[in-house]
Amino acid sequence: MKKSLVISTIATVLVVVVALTTATFAWFSTSSETSVQSSFTIGGTSSPVTIARWLPAEGATAGAYEGPLFTEWNLGTADSADYEFEYVTGSEGIVQNTGETPEDSYMPSAPIAEINPANFTANSGGTVDKDGLPGIEFVTGETTDGATTINTGTVRPVAVRFQLSAASFASTAVTASVTISVPNGASSTAAEYTAAQNARVYLAGRIQNSGAPSATNQNFTIATNYNFVSNRDAYATQPVEFTNTANAAFTGSTAEALYNAENNTDGIYLNESATEVIAVVDPSGISQYGGGSTSAAGNLVFCTTAGTFYDCVLYIWLDGTTATDSAARGAFSVSVQFGGVDVVTVTSPGAGA
Repeated sequence: MKKSLVISTIATVLVVVVALTTATFAWFSTSSETSVQSSFTIGGTSSPVTIARWLPAEGATAGAYEGPLFTEWNLGTADSADYEFEYVTGSEGIVQNTGETPEDSYMPSAPIAEINPANFTANSGGTVDKDGLPGIEFVTGETTDGATTINTGTVRPVAVRFQLSAASFASTAVTASVTISVPNGASSTAAEYTAAQNARVYLAGRIQNSGAPSATNQNFTIATNYNFVSNRDAYATQPVEFTNTANAAFTGSTAEALYNAENNTDGIYLNESATEVIAVVDPSGISQYGGGSTSAAGNLVFCTTAGTFYDCVLYIWLDGTTATDSAARGAFSVSVQFGGVDVVTVTSPGAGA
C-alpha cells in the first residue's frame, strides 16, 4: 500500500451472540420458554469513522443521538434499554413486559412488513414507546401437528439505531462488513450450525434527514434475504431478496482506480457509479457437512464526504419462517465492522486506466 495515498484504520466493532437454550415458540413445534444468553457491544472509537448511538426516550419525550462513542456500548443486559426489546402478546410463556431483555428471553420471529431503514417509532404519549428506535413489528408463531399458527401479539427483535459519519478526510471510503458465524468454530454443535443458517441480519445506512444519495455520498445496505408475514390469518409469507452490487468492477475516476489498486481484497471495489451499495450475507452455506463453512459474510465499500451523516439501523433475529426444532439449543454470532480510508485524487498518467 502506498502510504502517501491512503490511510487505513478500523473504526468500531459490533458483536451479537444469541444462544437458544430450549425449544420454544414461533415456528418450533414445542412451547418451552426460551432462555437466551446474548452479548451486544459497540466499542468506542476515535478514528476516521465515528459512531454515535441513539438514546431512545419514553412517552412524549423525544430521543436523540449522544456524542461519539469513546467507551464500550453494552446491549442485551438488564441494565441496558437502548434497543428494541418490548414484547407485547397475550400468549403464555412469552415475555410480556419491557423489564426483560434478549439476554434472558428471546424467540424466533419474523417481521410483518418489509424492513424500512427510515422507519422509526414516534411519540404517542405512552410510557414504553422507546421513541426513535427502528419501528418494524415482528411476530412469533408455532407449529403443532403440521399446522402453523401466528400469534396475535407483536414482539421486538434486537434492533438498534446509530449515527455514522466520516469527517477526518474530505472524501472517505468506508469499509463495512457483516459476518454470521457459529460461536465455537468447527467444534460447534449441529444445533449451533442450524441456528446460524437461520440467522437474519439487516444493516442499512441512509443519509440523514432524507438527503439524496450520490456517487460521492452513497447509501449502503448489508443484509440477508428474509421472509416477512404478509397475512397472519392465512399464514402468508413474502420473500425479500437483495442483489449484490458491492463487488461490481468500477469504470470511474482516478481516485477509484487508486483506491482499488491499493485496497481491493476479495473482489470488493469502490464504485462511484452507484448511489447505493448492497452486499448480501448468505448463511445457507454454514454447515458442518460436505465442506461447509463456519461463517458467512457480506462486505462492501461506500463513499462519503466530510459533513455527511448517516442514520443507521441494525436488525438481528432468528427467522421463525425457516427455523425448526433442529435449531433449538443452538447459538450464533453476528459481527459488524466499520473502517475508513482517505481517498486522494492524483493526476498520475494512466492512473485511471
